[in-house]
Amino acid sequence: MTRKLQIMNAISAIAFLLSSFCLLFIPFVNLTDGMPGYAYVIAAVFWVGLLVGVSLQIYLKSKCKKLKVKNTQKRFRICYAVALLAFSIFVILAVLKSRSSIAVVGSLFCTIVSLQSAAILKRRECLK
Repeated sequence: MTRKLQIMNAISAIAFLLSSFCLLFIPFVNLTDGMPGYAYVIAAVFWVGLLVGVSLQIYLKSKCKKLKVKNTQKRFRICYAVALLAFSIFVILAVLKSRSSIAVVGSLFCTIVSLQSAAILKRRECLK
């Protein structure tokens, strides 16, 4: 049973990774002539990956509660600290209206990846 849940956690990690990497393509999308076709593909991959990852994490959370295993490791807190730092940088860049879209998207990418990593690490510790 736990092996199946570990595989689901790995699939969730892959889905989160795909959705996060889609953010990195945003600065390279040319919007002067309207929305190009590949922009819709990037958006679809982002949302599908995010929905699959979140739904798997919700399912895994309910299963971990049924296993009644206490999470003794607190490594995921490092991910929350990185997320807070990256989100702070994102807000500062957005408030200052930074011209570097790569910096803004990069800080948003780091925020999302670290939050997703925290969720994956929490489930991994539960499923050991």
